[in-house]
Formats: sequence, structure tokens, C-alpha cells
Amino acid sequence: MAFIPEKKNNKPQEVKKKFGQDPFYNSHKWRKFAKAHKKDNPFCVECLKVGIYKRADVTDHIKPIIDGGAKFDLSNLQSLCHRHHNRKRGKERAKKYESKTKTET
Repeated sequence: MAFIPEKKNNKPQEVKKKFGQDPFYNSHKWRKFAKAHKKDNPFCVECLKVGIYKRADVTDHIKPIIDGGAKFDLSNLQSLCHRHHNRKRGKERAKKYESKTKTET
């Protein structure tokens, strides 16, 4: 008889926390708010700076929530394509890593 492993019954929030994602971003309130923001601001702000009209994929917090940015303040939001959002997140993570290593030495 073949061995069939038992399925783990992870709740979505547990899975998200495991990968470091805040469950806030999966809340109904945020998804509705982000969708409305993208409807009003459909193009990536970084692409627009160079004259490219590329549809936004992400409603991004300019100042991250973890750094004290307001969750539902329109002045703290911007529309970004995946490329620019990933670039921004990479810079934020590098900055945090750099500041963390400086304080440890």
C-alpha cells in the first residue's frame, strides 16, 4: 500500500506570517481601498516620470507601515508596476540591512 502524507491544514494567516507578509494586506478593507486607489491612479508613477504609460499592479505605501507610515492615508500611497515596486522594496531592505549591520559593529 502506498504512503500518502497527511495534509497540513495551515490557515491562510499562518502561511502569510510564515513568509513574513502582514495579514493586513489580505484584509477586505485594504483590498477594497487599494483597488479604489488603482482605479483613480491606474498608471505606475515611476514609469510616468519617464513618459511611459504602464498600468500599475500594486498600491504601495510610500513610507512603509512598519516604519510608521499610515495605512489608509492617500498621501502615503502610490501606484507602481511590479518592476518598480520590487526595486523599491529591494532598496528598503538593503537600507534596513545596512543600518542593522552598522549598529551591530
